[in-house]
Amino acid sequence: MDAVMAANCNALVPAALVASWTINDIEEWFTMGQWTRKHAARLRSLKLPLPWPEKGMTDQQAHFAITLVGVGVLAAAAAGVKSQGRSSFYRSSVLAFGLHGLTHLGQVALFRGYTPGSITAVLAVLPFWAWAEHCRKRNGADLYTLREVFGACAIIAGLVPIVGLAGRVVRR
Repeated sequence: MDAVMAANCNALVPAALVASWTINDIEEWFTMGQWTRKHAARLRSLKLPLPWPEKGMTDQQAHFAITLVGVGVLAAAAAGVKSQGRSSFYRSSVLAFGLHGLTHLGQVALFRGYTPGSITAVLAVLPFWAWAEHCRKRNGADLYTLREVFGACAIIAGLVPIVGLAGRVVRR
């Protein structure tokens, strides 16, 4: 029975990664640009290096960035299927996606209200991550390797330049 469950996890988790990401990013697709424009002054007051103009992100920039990230999610899922869940890139991507769900909760706390993606982070991202972690542990992988942790950090850090690139491409 354990072998059947492990095989099911290896096959289903990559597909569920794509499904969960899609659910989360549909919410972001319809809210991110408008939300950044509405909260532009508050965002600037945080003194963070934001990859969009002072007045906030355009809808087109948000949509293009979401599409670029989607290509990466599809590549990660394909690596997960091909490696039966053992690819470092895939595992790093699942970890990054789960941690990204936690950042949504942090954003809600920081802004004391709704932020783009926060509803589906609770309803789709974090439950997916908990299940993916259960499957990973069921398959005998207790801890992430240092390579996978650094990979997840690189993926998360890479989101900022992706949004910046999207802004440059859309402005042309």
